[in-house]
Amino acid sequence: MSLGPGENEVRKLQSTGGSTFTVSLPKPWVLAQGLNARDSLRMDWRPSGALRVTPLDASESVIQKVFFSTNKLPENSLHDHLMGAYISGADE
Repeated sequence: MSLGPGENEVRKLQSTGGSTFTVSLPKPWVLAQGLNARDSLRMDWRPSGALRVTPLDASESVIQKVFFSTNKLPENSLHDHLMGAYISGADE
């Protein structure tokens, strides 16, 4: 199904973790915006309840950093914490 300006389609919400849900973006929209995987998007929760998604300009790009205090992590859990940070969108 091809999606164009002024059209709409239904997408299913998917649970991807204990507190996270995802919805896939239509590929034609992603391509029209010139986006690539791991690019940042602004999520604007409107008073009406609508959620507006807009690409960030390159100058507005957000880098999400994660810091771990390894002396406070349980033994052999660093890999799990790194994977969780990656899945959550951490860049560094």
